[in-house]
Amino acid sequence: QNRYRAILDNFQRYLKIHPHITKISQIDSKLFEDYKTYRFEQEASNKTINIELRTIRAMFSLAKQWGYVKANPTDGVKFHK
Repeated sequence: QNRYRAILDNFQRYLKIHPHITKISQIDSKLFEDYKTYRFEQEASNKTINIELRTIRAMFSLAKQWGYVKANPTDGVKFHK
């Protein structure tokens, strides 16, 4: 659970530099491509970035299932190699 908390904390810190995003529906795939770059610049490894993306993707899949978003914004976002 600590790992999931850390992933969400990282993503929340990233969202704070985008104050124009106030609703979950405003999050798009471009934001996740930028998030990968942001984490890479913080010297996160490719493996770490992929784990974070996989976790956030699962979170948005649930959000879609529960009706909070119409589409998963992480769809089409590629993992680091």
